[in-house]
Amino acid sequence: MIPDFLRCLRHEDACSMIMLFSWLSDFIQLSEYSSPEKLSKLFASLGIETAEAEIFEDNDFMLDLEITANRPDLLSHFGLAREISVLTGKKLKKIEFENQIGEGGSFDIKIISERCSRYAGLVMHGVKVSESPEWMKKRLLRVGLRPISNVVDATNYVLMELNHPMHAFDLDLLGNHIIVRQAAAKEKIKLLDGREYSLVEDDLVIANSEKPVALAGVMGGEETGVNSNTTNILLEAAWFQPASIRRTARRHGISSDSAYRFERGADPLAPLYAIRRLADLIKKISGGEISEGIKLSEKEAYKATEINFRDESVKRFLGCAVPRTREILCSLGVNFDGDRAEAPSWRTDLTREIDLIEEVARISGYDSLPETLPHFLGRSLDFIAKRKTTESSEWGENAERFIDFRRRIAEVLESLGFDRCVTFSFENERFGEVRIVNPINSELNYMRGTLLPSLLRVVELREFRGIPDSGRVFELDKTFRLEDGEPTENYSASAIIAGIVEEKRYDGRPEEIAAVDHAIGAIKVLGSLLKISLEIKAGEADSKISF
Repeated sequence: MIPDFLRCLRHEDACSMIMLFSWLSDFIQLSEYSSPEKLSKLFASLGIETAEAEIFEDNDFMLDLEITANRPDLLSHFGLAREISVLTGKKLKKIEFENQIGEGGSFDIKIISERCSRYAGLVMHGVKVSESPEWMKKRLLRVGLRPISNVVDATNYVLMELNHPMHAFDLDLLGNHIIVRQAAAKEKIKLLDGREYSLVEDDLVIANSEKPVALAGVMGGEETGVNSNTTNILLEAAWFQPASIRRTARRHGISSDSAYRFERGADPLAPLYAIRRLADLIKKISGGEISEGIKLSEKEAYKATEINFRDESVKRFLGCAVPRTREILCSLGVNFDGDRAEAPSWRTDLTREIDLIEEVARISGYDSLPETLPHFLGRSLDFIAKRKTTESSEWGENAERFIDFRRRIAEVLESLGFDRCVTFSFENERFGEVRIVNPINSELNYMRGTLLPSLLRVVELREFRGIPDSGRVFELDKTFRLEDGEPTENYSASAIIAGIVEEKRYDGRPEEIAAVDHAIGAIKVLGSLLKISLEIKAGEADSKISF
């Protein structure tokens, strides 16, 4: 049963991360957040929504979290703990390795394609493939992963722990070296899903001396996969270009946890740390020996994203100075050298100064920022009042009267309980006449000829969100028409009154539902207060506007 407060609509651009409380607690102390309600509220303060929750019989629980597409670093338990640590100031527990594994392995790895910047390999001998221990199987099942074998499960475990996809090859089936290259046209490979795929030259593959053995960043090959007879393995950890992985996964219709993360941007410095953790875990649950160090092959050295950061920009954008600005950013992993900031390798979304300022506001709390009205630097009123047009020399003299007239319309409607709306000026062909040459959206390719469709959408959205008096809205803005083939601009006022206009009274009088009389009443009040003579007639419905 999912509590009502956890139910929400999943955004189309959101990624799913299933988090287990006991697993998260390995990295940070969370005793005061030991219920789905409390932990969900903590995540909400970080801008992370909870889509679903489940409580297990041992009082452990899982949360299905919505992670925005620009934050792939949160698609792991360690990443979530790191974010909580920044907000709460709690100490982040790092993973301690039982085996000290250095670099210097001799396995032959060659990177030919520019789409792989680094590839790490580690050889292990004498591994015993069997079922995973119960504690590992339980955790994997609770986050939605099916246990397969101890070696394969270990790669999935580290994936959910550290957010870096890895793969284990059967070394005896693989051969003596790895080549990271583009596929040859019509080259074929049978993947772990049992299907054979015909590749194109745009696909990135992991190959041995004969053929592809894995579709890089997407899925491993069946022929070199770990099986019950495997004793020697090669562990792989790499970084692949996100766009390349995304194209390959979409082209072949493959959905995998590996592609899910690589296409959103993995941490380019994670391979060494992740492969050490994986080797440590496999040795613990599968036995075997780490024969030598890690072999790291790099096509391009990692270079941190540099951002010019000025402390005064925080006040300029947020409207106030924020204490401990640089301390907050440093807690997020940002390094400073004067006014030059370096984004941490796991934060692929931090590329501009405004990104850092947004993080300062988010961590310090938007509620802590004082409410200030923006300083208006425009000149619209003076400019319009002085403006003379070629069509009418009287426009300049009447401009102030016109502005005042619009203001009074808005004031009257607001006094009648209407909320003012500001909506987009773009519409589809049904509600517009003036076509846009270069629209930002193919469905919004006309300038609106009426305000009503936008207002109806506002009413629908407000009603869906349960906003009181959601059916009283108005807008006062420009509409666009064609006159003699030429586009023209005119100011229009539209209002909608719908739903319940008066709640049920204490004396038993029933609630009132909006009717034509209510609209007529509002129009008459508007005309009276504005001293406008109005004649109200029954008209034909606009056949163009129907929902």
